[in-house]
Amino acid sequence: MDNGDAFTAELWGCLHGLKVEWDEGHRRVILESDASSVIELLSTEPNEDNADYTLLQEIRSLIDRSWEVRLSYAPRACNAAADHLAKFGLGGLLGFHMVYEPHYALAELLAIDCRMTKGNHVGVS
Repeated sequence: MDNGDAFTAELWGCLHGLKVEWDEGHRRVILESDASSVIELLSTEPNEDNADYTLLQEIRSLIDRSWEVRLSYAPRACNAAADHLAKFGLGGLLGFHMVYEPHYALAELLAIDCRMTKGNHVGVS
């Protein structure tokens, strides 16, 4: 996967995450990413010249709904659970999957991430 693919994959993750939160009825959401370029791009209106314009437009339309969405950069060191899931996905697991009950290793990483994130986020909007 090259850099462009990783960037687009991050955008797809943001889109799916926002859709799930909206559908679940959550109206105060923090959208975190360890890709600062994604957070910066989502903080502005999409540029038609961007290769991911349609995807960015769809994400922005979700962000602009009647709810509170705060965009936040989470340093990679505070995002081990997401890294674990991304590597798991590289093993051939295709499509979008929801994890309702994380397995032990993932639950442990989530707990570590929670402890690490206190004071380490940089909110953008």
